[in-house]
Amino acid sequence: MNGLADVIMLSTVAGLGTALGGLIVFVRQPGKKSLGFLMGLAAGVMIMLSFLELMAEALHIADLPVVAFGFMTGAFILFLLDFLLPHKHFSVSEKGLIDAILP
Repeated sequence: MNGLADVIMLSTVAGLGTALGGLIVFVRQPGKKSLGFLMGLAAGVMIMLSFLELMAEALHIADLPVVAFGFMTGAFILFLLDFLLPHKHFSVSEKGLIDAILP
């Protein structure tokens, strides 16, 4: 297959997967345990893909210390944003550092 056909096929599979996930929610409301499991599974897949695919590609471009520094810098920035910005989980509201500073 050529590149365009691969892109169209993979986009279609991803779209169908999203539609199937939405259909499951409409047909049967998942419990908190199964919803938490599915969200954890999705997060694990995304982390695995970013680590394996992007890290391998980055290692072709630069040396290991540069790639590792970039990976750790990105993780630190996300940790910092998680600490500073307010966000909500299932039933717990967390206030970020910015909420404590601003009235």
